[in-house]
Amino acid sequence: MTAPIKKVSKLSKQMADTDFSGFCSAGRTDETSVLSDSLNTLSQKLETALSELQEANQKLQADIDMERRLEKQRVEFFAAASHESKTPITIIKGQLQGMLYQVGHYKD
Repeated sequence: MTAPIKKVSKLSKQMADTDFSGFCSAGRTDETSVLSDSLNTLSQKLETALSELQEANQKLQADIDMERRLEKQRVEFFAAASHESKTPITIIKGQLQGMLYQVGHYKD
């Protein structure tokens, strides 16, 4: 009677350590066998769920990385566009100030 319980206990400890590779076959038809079958089913379902979560996590991480790259590109674009638009505005502003203060060839 203790051997099947030890097998069930060993499988449950493996599952607690996220090792779902174990399989418990009681070879009996009593409550211990029902418990073994339930643990085997639980182990398979947990392994599937964990695998799906890991895949979803990898996809989410890839999406986050892509979003960071796009944000960096957006910031770089606006920094460059801002710089490029400031240069002509500064030149025009300088010419207008020269006209207002009648400096250089703007005296007449």
